[in-house]
Amino acid sequence: MAYTKTTWVDNTTPLSAQNLNKIEQGIYLTNSIFDNTSGTDSYTITIPGIASYTELIGIPLNIKCTIANTTSATLNVNSLGAINIVRGTSTALLTGEIIANKIIVVVYDGANFQLLSQGVDVSQASKTETLTNKTLTAPKITSGSYLADPNGNELIKFPTTVASAVNEITVSNAAAGSSPSISASGGDTNIGINLVPKGTGKVLVNGTEVSVVGHAHQAAIIAIADAGGLITATDVEGAIQELFISASNGKSSIASAITGMGQSASGSDSFSTLASKISAISSDANAAAGNVLSGKTAYVGGSKITGTMPNRAGDNVNISSSVVGTTLKLRSPAGYYDGIDDTVYITDADFVASNIKNGINIFGLTGTLGASQSLVWSTSGTYSWTSPATPTTVYVNVISATGGSGGGGGSWGYNHDGKCNDNYYSGNSGNPGNAGGVTSFGGYLSISASAPGQGGTGGGSPGGIGGAGSPPGSNHNGRYGGAGGGNGGAGGTFANGSGGGGGGGGNFYPQQTVNNTFVIPPSTAITITVGAAGTGGAGGTKGSDSYGYGSNGSNGGSGLSGRVEISW
Repeated sequence: MAYTKTTWVDNTTPLSAQNLNKIEQGIYLTNSIFDNTSGTDSYTITIPGIASYTELIGIPLNIKCTIANTTSATLNVNSLGAINIVRGTSTALLTGEIIANKIIVVVYDGANFQLLSQGVDVSQASKTETLTNKTLTAPKITSGSYLADPNGNELIKFPTTVASAVNEITVSNAAAGSSPSISASGGDTNIGINLVPKGTGKVLVNGTEVSVVGHAHQAAIIAIADAGGLITATDVEGAIQELFISASNGKSSIASAITGMGQSASGSDSFSTLASKISAISSDANAAAGNVLSGKTAYVGGSKITGTMPNRAGDNVNISSSVVGTTLKLRSPAGYYDGIDDTVYITDADFVASNIKNGINIFGLTGTLGASQSLVWSTSGTYSWTSPATPTTVYVNVISATGGSGGGGGSWGYNHDGKCNDNYYSGNSGNPGNAGGVTSFGGYLSISASAPGQGGTGGGSPGGIGGAGSPPGSNHNGRYGGAGGGNGGAGGTFANGSGGGGGGGGNFYPQQTVNNTFVIPPSTAITITVGAAGTGGAGGTKGSDSYGYGSNGSNGGSGLSGRVEISW
């Protein structure tokens, strides 16, 4: 608990339970040993009555740790949270600073538990003692101290230590037939051993100097072993000789390769000379980046260049063109052409068949200029035609449309009034055909449709008369209707008694033709109209008939559409 001073006044301050509890807790905390219950570097203890770390500030705690620390350590009291155990105010513990089953003393400073006592387990020798059959577990030597010989002279001296040291020297004895060793060990993967003479002193092995930087060397006595099998020598001098021979052979091979590239060289040349000659291998090359295909590389004068020459695969528009006699010359853009799928082209809107004399082939295009051409429009409707780009003489032939044929007349009807009286009624006449449309070639030629056929008259007593037309419809034939002229409607037939049938409808009149020759200005738009055929007239209905003997006249047929023909 945090200490709060109680100002005691004789015969005044009450001896309360609170003050007695404070005294009791202080005595308990400083005179108890708390056992660690954790099996790791995260030590844990239990102290009755402590609910906050602030109650422990400044109070030394005695703790028995069941294991030594293997790295930095923490302490957790009553599960209030792990707090770092440090040396001083903030330095993390090193491995082994907490000794297993020894008592350590820590005090909480408000941020960390400071280690006041490490539970040291060494013999404190204030006089000469013999350590025969004594075991020293991780004894600590004070920085700058030494081990003395029997005469008290320094034998092994321990300089100032490195606080964060992870590497050390391991001294090992050996069984019969083997050699003791002094080796490097520690946390790093690769650790050397540094033997440093003082001043101009030397490092000796069995009385003989060995290689030390800054001192004389005797290469012949330095033993080596090559695990990679690159050399066979067992000492440095022999290895140097092998390397010299290997380098000499290598120089000869390099010189031979240089000679093969067109440059003079010898195995006796120095490496510097050989390097210069290698650089000169391409010194006589004269290519530039523009001479090398884009994306490709080359070496010129010992330097690597990347090509910039465009790859002209595909179609390429020409830069310029000229005509020499019968030859058209195209200047192609610079670049690489493989002769497989690359072309150079020129485009001219006037290079069309209509600009080349009929039958003449220029560069694969056959001309049509001057050739006779013709067009025909025969389906009713409106069309547009543009004359050639030069004044053109055009022959125009326009054929008229026709009207429709007339319908046949209806037959005579027959009724009975229920008083033994028979009544007869004349049939109705057929309708004439409908008129056809006008056919024209712009404002140059125009013609109206031929007249339609007329309908036959209805049957009576006598029967109906055939309608006018070309040819006209037939008159009735007794009680039978007359036949239509051409596609005129047939007259109705009276099938009982002696009443007459209807007359046949007349056919439409023949098509008419007009034609002429005109000079049409260049590129003139002409509207062509093809007249529609007239439809046929409806047949006349029969007279009133309660017995069903008579019949209606047939409808007339449609006429013909117009037609426009031109040639130039």
